[in-house]
Amino acid sequence: YRPLVDAFTKALAAQPANGAPVARAVKPVAPFGLCYDTKSLGNNLGGYWVPNVGLAVDGGSDWAMTGKNSMVDVKPGTACVAFVEMKGVEAGDGRAPAAILGGAQMEDFVLDFDMEKKRLGFSRLPQFTGCSSFNFAGST
Repeated sequence: YRPLVDAFTKALAAQPANGAPVARAVKPVAPFGLCYDTKSLGNNLGGYWVPNVGLAVDGGSDWAMTGKNSMVDVKPGTACVAFVEMKGVEAGDGRAPAAILGGAQMEDFVLDFDMEKKRLGFSRLPQFTGCSSFNFAGST
C-alpha cells in the first residue's frame, strides 16, 4: 500500500509541469488515507486528471487504471485515492503492506475469475459503455 501511495503522490506533484492543475490535499475520509479537493483536480474522459495506476501481474499483463478507477468521490468537494490499506497484518508478514482493490477499480472492466486454472483475466469495456448496459443473461 505505502509504495503505491508514495508513487501516486510523487507523480501527482510532478503533473503541473505538464499543464495539470496543482492538486490540494485535504483531510482524509475513512477508510481512505489520501484525499483531495475536487476543485483542484482537473477532469478528462478518464475521470480526474491524476496519474494512471498500473498493476503489473504475472504473465506480463498490465491493468492500467485512470482517474475514473483510481479516485472515488466521498463527499461534495472531496475525492480520495480509491485504494485501502489492508489492516490486521504485522510488518514482515509477507501479505503486508497490501492494498485492497475494490469496486472502484473493477468498474467498467470485465473480470474473468478462472478458478480451475487459478487465474484472473480482465479487459476494459469499450469507451462510452458501462456495466449497466451489459447483457449478463446471454443473447435473446
